[in-house]
Amino acid sequence: MKNTKTIRACAIAGGISIVTYNEGSAATMLGFDGLGPNDTNMEEVYGDNVITSDLAAGVTASSGVQSIVGTPDITLDWAGGAGAGEWDSFTGWDTPARDVVQTDYKGSFMTLTFTPGSATVGALITAFDLDEFTGGGATVIDWSILNGATTIVSGTESGLSSINGGSVTVNTGMTEAQAIANAGSNITLRLDLIGGSSSYQAMDNLTFDQVAVPEPSSSLLAVAGLGAMAMRRRRQ
Repeated sequence: MKNTKTIRACAIAGGISIVTYNEGSAATMLGFDGLGPNDTNMEEVYGDNVITSDLAAGVTASSGVQSIVGTPDITLDWAGGAGAGEWDSFTGWDTPARDVVQTDYKGSFMTLTFTPGSATVGALITAFDLDEFTGGGATVIDWSILNGATTIVSGTESGLSSINGGSVTVNTGMTEAQAIANAGSNITLRLDLIGGSSSYQAMDNLTFDQVAVPEPSSSLLAVAGLGAMAMRRRRQ
C-alpha cells in the first residue's frame, strides 16, 4: 500500500499550497517489449502522452507522485541532437535476456529529451537500467539530466561487468521539487560513454513521471485575504 505524506508547504502568489506525494509511486515505465526488428531506429511516438498500459509495447502506466496516471502531457524525442547516437530497438538482449533499446553511440553520447505540454507541467526522470551485452568491455557511463546547459542531477555508473555483460539500475535522485522548478522546459537525459564498446550498450525500464506546478489553495487564499483586510482596518 502506498503511503501519502505531506512534504512541504509552498508560498505561491501570496498563498500557501500543500504538496503531497505517494511513496513508491511511478507514472510511466518503458520496457521496450516487442518493438520490432533489431537495429531499427526508435519510433518517435514511443512513450508519448502515456495514459494507459500497453503491454504489447512494454509501456506501463500507473499513479505518480501527484496521483496523475501515466504522463499524458509529456512527449519524448528519440532523435537526439547533433552528434548524438541512435536509439535502436533490440529483442533478446543477453544477460539477462530481455527486450531493450540499444544505445548505439555513434560518437560518444546519447540524448533523450522530455517535452512538457505546457508551462505548468514538469518532467521527473526517476530511474533506468543500463545493460551491457556480453563482451562489451569495461563499461563506464556518465549520465546527467539537464535543462539546456544546466545540470539538474548527474552521476557515473561503472558497475557493469567487463566480461559477462550485466545490468544495473540507476536511481537518479531527481526530486519533485526539481521537476516543478523546471516546469515548462525541455529536460534531457544524456548518457556519455567513457569506457566500453559503443555498440554493446542498452537501456531498459525507463521510468519517468509528470508533475504539475501547485496552485494556491482557494481556502487559504481567502483566509489570507481576510487577514489583510483586518490589518487594513486596524491601521485606519
